[in-house]
Amino acid sequence: TYVDLWGTQILNLYNYLEDSEKTSIRQICLGGEHTLCLSFTGKVYSFGWNNYSQCSNYDDDFSISLTNLEQMGITPTDVYSYFEVGNLKNIISTSQPREIGFINGQEIDCISCGEDFSLAADTSGNLWGFGLNLNGQLGEKLKEKVIHIPNKLEDFCDQNIVNVKCGNNANFVINLNGEISMWPWRNKKGEFFNTPINLRALCLPK
Repeated sequence: TYVDLWGTQILNLYNYLEDSEKTSIRQICLGGEHTLCLSFTGKVYSFGWNNYSQCSNYDDDFSISLTNLEQMGITPTDVYSYFEVGNLKNIISTSQPREIGFINGQEIDCISCGEDFSLAADTSGNLWGFGLNLNGQLGEKLKEKVIHIPNKLEDFCDQNIVNVKCGNNANFVINLNGEISMWPWRNKKGEFFNTPINLRALCLPK
């Protein structure tokens, strides 16, 4: 069952972490079929389905060689499926947890999972996203439909994000001033928008 499989993945995470990290996991988030774990030291680990890079890809080339698989300790039994790009294979799903690399080694403060995408806020208040972006789940500024590695979401520059929560296909963030923004959203006419909207502004008298 999925519960049994998830338990196996948590055990794999425990075995994967260095001794100093084994007791430091402080947050676990579940997506549609992927999982993120956050340590007290600001590291993020992922496992599960990665068909839309919701676990982030495994290197800057968005692909990984069989030799690198062996070096990472990932065996064929750990990998459920993959697709080939030349002589490289990109992992779509794995039970073997791995650390997600952020561009400048940012320390992450909170994480959240959507159905097929992930968000993370770092200790400097920046918001990062990766995974499926078909309906603007990762904000208005990113135009690609799939974001393979963590990208800083320019919609939230200088907003000092302190918390983030993902729904199935909608997100909420809170900034240092306690203001809440959400996206994607639909207006009363049913028109669809992926521009983040400040919910406090909706409650102010006109």
